[in-house]
Order: sequence, then C-alpha cells, then structure tokens
Amino acid sequence: MRVLLLGGRGQLGSSLHGPLAATHEVLAPTHQELDLRDLAALRTAASGVDLVINCAAYNAVDAAETDREGAFAVNCHAVAALGETAPFLITFSTDYVFDDRDRPVTEDDEPRPLSAYGESKLAGERALAGRPALAFRTAWVWTTTHPCFVSQMIKLAREREALKIVHDQVGCPTYAPDLAEAVLAIVARPDFRDARGVYHLAGAEPVSRYDLAVSAIERIADRKVKTIEPVPSDAFPAAAKRPHRVVLDCSRAKRDFGVAIPSYRDAFSRALKPST
Repeated sequence: MRVLLLGGRGQLGSSLHGPLAATHEVLAPTHQELDLRDLAALRTAASGVDLVINCAAYNAVDAAETDREGAFAVNCHAVAALGETAPFLITFSTDYVFDDRDRPVTEDDEPRPLSAYGESKLAGERALAGRPALAFRTAWVWTTTHPCFVSQMIKLAREREALKIVHDQVGCPTYAPDLAEAVLAIVARPDFRDARGVYHLAGAEPVSRYDLAVSAIERIADRKVKTIEPVPSDAFPAAAKRPHRVVLDCSRAKRDFGVAIPSYRDAFSRALKPST
C-alpha cells in the first residue's frame, strides 16, 4: 500500500513513520515540499496514493484567535481537499471542539468549541461528511521528544525551583506512540475502509494539568524544582478560551476497532525512567 503521511516529523507523525515504512511505501513530504495551503498540489499528491494519514495541523491555539484564516486553511480547507481526492483519509481532531462537560462526551454529543482553533478543527471534521475518511478526536498528545505540555514541564522542572501549574483544566493525556499504535492496528484491519466519520481516541485516564505535571516531574531524577503550586487558569491569561473539563468517551473505537489507549500512568512507566 502506498501511503502519504503528512506531518511526519511531528509528535504523532514521527511515531507512525517508522512502523508504516516497515510494511508500506511511505511518502512523507516536509512542509517545504508540500504546503498544505497549496490545495492543488495537495489534491495531486493525495490522488496518487492508496491512503493519506494527515498528522499535520495548525495547533497554535492562541495565535488562531487573530489568525483564523491560517487556522482554517490548514485545519479545514486542506482537510476538505484531502477528503475530496484521497482514496481514503485518516486525520485527527481535538477535544477542543467541546466546551466544559460534567460527564464523558461521546461522538453523538453536540460540539461547542470555545476557540477559533476548536472551530477550525470542527469545520475540518464536518467537511469530511460522506467522504471515505476517519477523523480521530484525541487530546493532550505528548512525547518526551517534541515540544508539548509534558516535555515543557520536565524542562522547567530542571531549570526552576518553583513552578505554578494550572489545576482546573482536566483532559485525557495521550502518549503519541500509543496513539500511533492504535492507528496502525486500525489500518491493519482488512475492513478499516468500511468505517466513516468521527471517533474518539485518547488516553484512558482523565487528569488535571497540575496532577499530570507532578506525576511526570516526580519521575525526573535531576529535577531542580522544590515547590509546585496549583493555580487557576486565569493565573495565566491567554487569548483563546480553553475548556476546563473534557473527557472523551472512547468506547466506540474499542467496540468497532478493538483498540484502546492506555492511561498516562502506564505511558509514564514506559517513557519516563527514573534517570530521565
């Protein structure tokens, strides 16, 4: 199978690239080689393969508030072009398509994004209606090798003696290699092309940003930090409004594809050794 992998150098794309290339022919152009804003080039590339896996995205949540055009260009218009031309498309969306919810949300719950970023991702999902495509909503994707919340907290813990971390945002941290493994298992199914629409695919255990950071930092042997203070979101004013609690119910992916992503605790035990 010939696969076009977009965003192949990011957190998820880099986790997918090696395993995909072991069994398939993988084309993984850089942003310079294939600009997602060039819809004509994107359509040409997508039509020449058997499967497109789109890990590329406009993820600058705050910048999107003043750059809606840029966010929609990548998260909606590019996704729509891929959906129109690819024999089959797998792309990724976000828990930020929801506002605060007091219970786990399913794919049947009505999205209500709070930010331009969330709006652009939801628009991308909806542009795929009726297309041969799957959009996986995930959350708080992290690795230790790329810029993200977890890697940033580890970095700061090695540099500072005191940290303040938001305690009132709760989500489902998703380890990129575990998400990649789930996607690879789905692609390996002979019937995966029969599926359509949106699925939730995120880490199994919800946690606050504060507790997630503390759990990571306490595994770091060379940490400098001595005090970690929980603070509310408004202690760090931001351009984009973020939901305080979104827990993705991933039971449909388990039922239809037989995949489930482990909790962040399980992932930490593998990704963060005491000497990290």
